Amino acid sequence: MDKQSNELAEQIIAKLHAKNNSSSDATTQHTGNVIAKLEKQLDREDDAYKKAELRKQIQQKKLDKLNGYANISIYEADYYKQAINDINKLKDYITREKKRKTSKQQILADSQTTAKAILQNYRQAVHNHIEDLETWQKNYIKQFESSKKEYDNPQLELLHRQDFNAKLNAMNDRQLSNYISNLNEHGQLTVYELNTLMGAVKGKSRLYNILKVYKDSNNIGSEYKNTKEWKAVNSALNTLGVYEQSDGIYTAPDASGRPHRINLLNLGNEETIGYNDDDGQQNTIGNNGRNILDF
Repeated sequence: MDKQSNELAEQIIAKLHAKNNSSSDATTQHTGNVIAKLEKQLDREDDAYKKAELRKQIQQKKLDKLNGYANISIYEADYYKQAINDINKLKDYITREKKRKTSKQQILADSQTTAKAILQNYRQAVHNHIEDLETWQKNYIKQFESSKKEYDNPQLELLHRQDFNAKLNAMNDRQLSNYISNLNEHGQLTVYELNTLMGAVKGKSRLYNILKVYKDSNNIGSEYKNTKEWKAVNSALNTLGVYEQSDGIYTAPDASGRPHRINLLNLGNEETIGYNDDDGQQNTIGNNGRNILDF
């Protein structure tokens, strides 16, 4: 996926949990007010043509509302910021306790207990986010299909189907084969056109397979998958799936564009390299580790 799509994915990942973004809230509220106003107009309107136009506007506004998940970066998400803040608190604690000559065993025990708590909270937040985005997908499909139906013209569609059938019937086997072998030279097929072609060549495996590949690659019948919003959310879900299973947390990308992975469960060891306490205790994690965020 290109850089722009990755950035959009990151933006969409964060939006549902970025609750402190007043600008985003205002935009969402404004869109909701516009929809409510249009729906009132629809209730008062008697003219069939105007009612149809109002329905189109309402459906488009609802789709726009679902598309409005691109205001801030993933690294501004509340649960992400909380995790990074907690990690910094843990690092500060380790630094402070080293100055106090606290036993390394105690520092490691506290670090491990705290890291597990941070990771557990973070994974739960990511899991909740995944559920939010999956709900978004379900709503997006419904709204996309509703919006699409509002723009459908049954009479015009009937004429298109008649024209297509006439063109298909005028082809001989060679012409039909050439047509299917060069589908990308024509406009994208509709569901009806694709199904008609597949029915016409059902016994011809080579041509039938070409049509199956065309259907899958162009998401015929699932055109919402071709939108940038869907692609970004789908990419975000893939990323969050990795985050949910990881034993670390990824920081914002550096100058090279790559994120840095913080290995939480090994943070105590990394921060105490070269540290020796004066008590001569063994450098093993004890059973009395405390979550330092609790006090």
